[in-house]
Amino acid sequence: MDKRRIGPTIKRIHWGLDKKFNDYLKEYDLTFAQANILRFVKSNNLNGKIVTQRDIEKYLNASNPTVSGLLDRLEDKSYIRRIIDDKDARRRIIVTTEKSANFDVEMMAKLDSFQDLILQDLSLKQQDELFEMLDMITKRIKEIEGGM
Repeated sequence: MDKRRIGPTIKRIHWGLDKKFNDYLKEYDLTFAQANILRFVKSNNLNGKIVTQRDIEKYLNASNPTVSGLLDRLEDKSYIRRIIDDKDARRRIIVTTEKSANFDVEMMAKLDSFQDLILQDLSLKQQDELFEMLDMITKRIKEIEGGM
């Protein structure tokens, strides 16, 4: 019997989630990547942290042009604003708008419901264990990337 591989399994999960999330997001004229940025910015702002484009690049592990394009589209759709930093004119601070706040409440309810459906066959203990294992795998991948 062939050894099971984690990569293809995770990829299939990712594709399925990505497709479903993008279906949900169509009504907001957003992609999953754009919604992910909105959640990151809002979460950090709620914790009193300023978010810059560089922070988003690190969070997504994405290039400057990729993130710049995502932010351009979010700004065009009025979900974010970029503000020039008073201390460094080269730096842009990313803030969410009222439109983003409305989206966030509605979307999180849909995503929570979808996640509940996906995990309904797992006990709460199994769900906790699943997330712990996924966090361990993520941490290990980062360690390996850092060593290469």
